[in-house]
Amino acid sequence: MSTKVDVEHRPSLKWYDAETPDVSIIILNYNKPDLTQICLEHLWSHTSGFRYEIIVVDNGSLPENFAPLRDVPGPMRLLRLELNRFFGEGNNIGAEEARGLYILFLNNDAFVTPGWLEPLVQWLEDEPLLGGVGPRFLYPDGRTQEAGAFISTDGISVQIGKIDAYATDDIARNHIVDYCSAACFLIRRSLFLEIGGFDYAYEPAYYEDVDLCFKIAARGLFIGYCSQSQIVHIENATSATHREAMGLHNIIEVNKCQFLGKWQNHLRTRENAVVGHTTLLLPSPALPHGKPRAVFYTPFDITPGGGERYLLTAATALLQDFNVHLMTEEIYSHTRLRSIGRDLDIDLTGLQLSRRRELGDLGPIAFAVTMSNEALPPFPAFAPRSLYVCQFPFPQYWSENIRRMGNLDSFAGTIVYSEFVRENLIRTRAPFGVSSHPVEVITPPVPLALSGTLPAPLVPPYRFVLIGRFFAGGHNKRHDIAIELVRRLVAAGIPVELDLIGSLPPQAVHRDHYARLCALAKDLPVKFYPNATPEVLKTILARSHFYVHAAGYEVDETTSPHECEHFGISVLEAMSYGLVAIVVANGGPAGFVRDGRTGYTYRSITDLVERVTAALANPAELEPVRANAIETARACAEHHFVEYWRARAAALLARAHPR
Repeated sequence: MSTKVDVEHRPSLKWYDAETPDVSIIILNYNKPDLTQICLEHLWSHTSGFRYEIIVVDNGSLPENFAPLRDVPGPMRLLRLELNRFFGEGNNIGAEEARGLYILFLNNDAFVTPGWLEPLVQWLEDEPLLGGVGPRFLYPDGRTQEAGAFISTDGISVQIGKIDAYATDDIARNHIVDYCSAACFLIRRSLFLEIGGFDYAYEPAYYEDVDLCFKIAARGLFIGYCSQSQIVHIENATSATHREAMGLHNIIEVNKCQFLGKWQNHLRTRENAVVGHTTLLLPSPALPHGKPRAVFYTPFDITPGGGERYLLTAATALLQDFNVHLMTEEIYSHTRLRSIGRDLDIDLTGLQLSRRRELGDLGPIAFAVTMSNEALPPFPAFAPRSLYVCQFPFPQYWSENIRRMGNLDSFAGTIVYSEFVRENLIRTRAPFGVSSHPVEVITPPVPLALSGTLPAPLVPPYRFVLIGRFFAGGHNKRHDIAIELVRRLVAAGIPVELDLIGSLPPQAVHRDHYARLCALAKDLPVKFYPNATPEVLKTILARSHFYVHAAGYEVDETTSPHECEHFGISVLEAMSYGLVAIVVANGGPAGFVRDGRTGYTYRSITDLVERVTAALANPAELEPVRANAIETARACAEHHFVEYWRARAAALLARAHPR
């Protein structure tokens, strides 16, 4: 943003340096332009001692609440996101835009005071073992709000100095703490990016700053509270207004449980040992020149799931031969992308990020893939040689399909996950006269058990597992059926345990669904693993005996096929470990789980209980089923998928540029 710097009336502006700042100050704005302007005024009046820049990330505000920011008289960089990327990811995006050696996260309801910046930066510069530092937060009436904080073993935050809980000398001196609130927090930019920034698992908000500080501590560094720096913080001024609209009524409890699942052992032992989830995440290298460009577009949120595994594995398969862009409607941070790669166990190094509205800025595109959930593509192909990936032809208005008919002509073919999807896609397209368009089944890549992994011996307690996102509506994974199975088996005196693993979307409707599942499983041997790491997933699969699948339960696949499982990557992953898969007798899994040979199928909860009970009564009969399951899964190994995509793209490119 280009503005005239009024140094005469604002002496602190002489420290503003947009090109070579020491500190990049990142502020999120979400529909609070007046509050953000007050925050900026305080910065311009009271920031000195180190060169600084200001990056304001407008996090999906309404147009009328974004427009006033463009007219704010003062130096800053204004970054507009047309979708709300929530607190952590909004700050991750700002951090990647930063030019300073240090980044400082500042809430727009936090107002700096004279001399606030120098002691923070000076302490970080003087102490190499200091990983991050925060100030003393004050209420507007001058009372202490927070002088750093500690986390109890049950995940509760204890803010030092709040409601006079601590003596004055605890507030008046610098000290080491568990965490400082990200309402104002200073960290080296390199360290922030290396440890993966704010973790998407805590979206939309709460505990992501605590998790960040614990990741810093796991690197052998410490978090400091700096008493000489003071910030006036209007607590919850930003979030309170939006809490009801965003459905944040249960987010603190949900995220506390996620935090404890990750850090409880650390809290109990208080050992600063390096742990697995602080993997070094370095920036992606620059793109090599001379390669053709490929684009993979998805309209969906980038979270760990089957669709993301499919698209991202296909995209990385082409990195050897193409400069590859992952294209979304609104930008994501590379920090998030690398974290997603970590949690899916996919190396995404070299994959670039773009927005669809920036398509024209990329230059020539040789090959493109568009993913969607409709029978016909939402818009024409991005390149002369393109493929359309249809996850499933979800119901669509007739008029919308008529409008899209011409889009299909620009694609060389359509790719689907399974024969089940192919049959439904051809049936859905038939009324529009496009049934001759080629549709090819390319089964998803399945992460298999390590070679030589032996199946867990079939001894009690019998361990069941279900893997799938905790989301409500539509084709959800029906974790409730697995819970009911356990309830009935326990009542019958059969010793069983159930592990439920999956990512937890940030929207309120999904968190409410997750809370209902937790209540349903109360007092049962059921454990939840939201946003589990690959290491946790592999450990659980290696010790388990049965995979219970329930998506599509009691669904008529002739009238509501979209509510069935479309393929079932997790089912095959479990089968590769020798687990006995028991799946609903419809949808994609019914295509590879052959009843009595590679697993079992069922149609009702009574049927499910009977199949499990009979299997446990004759464990010897399960051994050939387990062996067949392993062989079935191996046919879907990732390397087959990678080889296909490389060959398919090369063939299309050769057609585009004949020799």
